[in-house]
Amino acid sequence: MRRFITWHDPIAQILHATDPTSVLRHDVYHLRPHPSRYVNGRLVLLGDAAHAMTPDLGQGACQALEDAATLQMLIESHADLATASARYDASRRPRASLIASRSRQLGRLGQLSGARATALRNRIMYATPARITNRQLDRTLIWHAPSP
Repeated sequence: MRRFITWHDPIAQILHATDPTSVLRHDVYHLRPHPSRYVNGRLVLLGDAAHAMTPDLGQGACQALEDAATLQMLIESHADLATASARYDASRRPRASLIASRSRQLGRLGQLSGARATALRNRIMYATPARITNRQLDRTLIWHAPSP
């Protein structure tokens, strides 16, 4: 209530109408540092076990799906599980680590406080051409399965 009560309508009204016992709080954590490898023998990490990330890019579940699709494709295309696992690790770790890092950076930027810092951030964001923003998003949102 203290944080949002001075915000514009209808936020204050919604807060007053909300039963405090129905409010859930979930802290956000990410792995730091990320594991130096996703594979150890027959153990293969994927999803949050390999690269938990902040929700700022909305990519946590997407990266888990990319992990699963990559692992399935590589297991199907390689008779040797060790080879498939090594290819999975080499393929997924760089991309997932990069996206987790971008998510963390975006979260820090979004959570800036103070009038000067937030004003500067907002000016920069409004002044950034859409083509630059879209290019950055494309690097995150467009995924190509690795070649077998």
